[in-house]
Amino acid sequence: MSRSTVARIQDILITSELESRSVRLPNLMAENMMMASLAQELAHGSQSFLNNVVMTARHLCKAGGAGIALVKDEDGRRQLHWPAIVGEFSCSEGRLTALEDNPIGYTIQSGQPQLFSHPSRYYPTLSLHGPEIVEGLAIPILATKDDQVIGAIWVVSHDVDHGFDAEDLRVMQALTRYIAAFLEAFDKQERVHQASLSKSFFLANMSHEIRTPLSIILGFSELLKDDKVPAQDRAQFLCSIERNGKLLTKIIDEILDLSKVEAGKVQLEELEFSLKSLVGEVAGVFGEKLQAKSLSLTCFFDEGVPDRVFSDPTRLRQILMNLIGNAVKFTSRGGITLRVSALPSSSPGHQQLMIRVQDSGEGIEASRQKRLFEPFTQAEASTKRRFGGTGLGLLLSKKFAVALGGDVSIESSVPGQGTTFLVRLTVREAEAEKSPAPAAIKKTVEGVRLTGARVLVVDDSSDNLALTGTLLRRHDATVWTASCGEQALQLCQVEPIDLVFLDIQMPGMDGFETLKRLKDMGFAKPVVAMTAHAMNNERRQCFEAGFSYHIPKPFNFDEMLETVRHFVFGAGTTVSETKFGALHSRPPSAPLPSHRPAPSPE
Repeated sequence: MSRSTVARIQDILITSELESRSVRLPNLMAENMMMASLAQELAHGSQSFLNNVVMTARHLCKAGGAGIALVKDEDGRRQLHWPAIVGEFSCSEGRLTALEDNPIGYTIQSGQPQLFSHPSRYYPTLSLHGPEIVEGLAIPILATKDDQVIGAIWVVSHDVDHGFDAEDLRVMQALTRYIAAFLEAFDKQERVHQASLSKSFFLANMSHEIRTPLSIILGFSELLKDDKVPAQDRAQFLCSIERNGKLLTKIIDEILDLSKVEAGKVQLEELEFSLKSLVGEVAGVFGEKLQAKSLSLTCFFDEGVPDRVFSDPTRLRQILMNLIGNAVKFTSRGGITLRVSALPSSSPGHQQLMIRVQDSGEGIEASRQKRLFEPFTQAEASTKRRFGGTGLGLLLSKKFAVALGGDVSIESSVPGQGTTFLVRLTVREAEAEKSPAPAAIKKTVEGVRLTGARVLVVDDSSDNLALTGTLLRRHDATVWTASCGEQALQLCQVEPIDLVFLDIQMPGMDGFETLKRLKDMGFAKPVVAMTAHAMNNERRQCFEAGFSYHIPKPFNFDEMLETVRHFVFGAGTTVSETKFGALHSRPPSAPLPSHRPAPSPE
């Protein structure tokens, strides 16, 4: 039988009668004692507190039953969860029901206290769970921070001679304030607890992620000590060491990026670059992985997308690397599509880029999508075990995109069919006639000669001195090494040094103090900072202190050799034009100086 043939909602609503009914005298002593008891229950956990609240409501209102209902989102639908019930309807405790199936849902939707008379006339399913309700009083619970309705507390009477009045309304409203304050405090406590668990999981995960490539590097390094290892095996060992070294560097970079994000110190640069070249460069990185999994990666640029733009290419590269990397990781057949489109921006001279990365992979269930951008999480723990990774990529991508005036979101995802991520960025369009693309300069280690270059390397790590010295000597440079600032000062006073590579973090006299003393004694040759902290703020600090350039550890050999060529010989290129220099070069407003002509090639 439909509700419309039984009664209308107006037929069971008698809220207006609360004003005209005679009001019983308040029992303030009993009320104060029970409220004090509730305050003590706060320390005993959520369930104990809520149970005591409903028992208090039942006692103070002399009701036949009482309960609390809280709004809960389940698969995109608002439902009611019944965490605490006392009385005839206690069998429903812990269940989920539809919002529209009972008078409590009506109260929550209205946002106002409601008094019902024989509600089973409109909600016939109520009679299936307990005796006839003569009257029911329900009060919405409002969140303390924004007054949003988060649930309701209710009392019912099964006695035709007992109804509710304005005093019951006052008592119940007082209880809602207790409940709202408790739920907010409990939610904060729960979030802190979950964050602690997530961080513990994250640290355990990081330990595993770091130890895995590290153990491979150490293991193969130990094997290489054996002179009897065949040349072919040695080459494979070295490739494995290099591959895992790069992986370890990537993990450390993500952790450093996370620390900057968490501290709110994400620093951006606005540089001109070719959007198509950047996308092509990122796509090329995944060539081997795509081939190994027989996957395709197709990139499209819609009409109207500018090629040369001003933004932060480093951060955009990281965003695309993360999204395409995830797409390749979670796709076993089919392929990935990257499409770039553009929309006009409200800011003159700017455009909004829309970059969609679509895969035909596993897809993500709706219940897990909202957790993807939370710190220290992946879609689920089993994903981590199956595919590896730090679980930081999407969080960092979203933070970087927001910093660039946009966002990263899931546009669509169907389990078993794939996922589409949408990146929105605001960029400033470059003027083509004023911003021609610079010629690509690609340097390789082989063939570079540094004959005549006189270089001092200063580092407290003997291994770094050996590595850097060996590299430079292999390319015909004359190299001095020093393990501390004092030795560097002495060598610069007596040797004809053209260029200094100076480690920043040394015990005793650090790199900044060493540079200051070099300048004080009149040393005017270029000094290049070396640091393991590849952060923009430290890079800027180096330039402000007077360093000529900055190279992060681990070193890229090409960049180090090109740095020597530039500063010693003025080889006709700026370091900022090289593949790696673009990420670490000093601002364009401070051009790199040239020194003496390059010698004739051998």
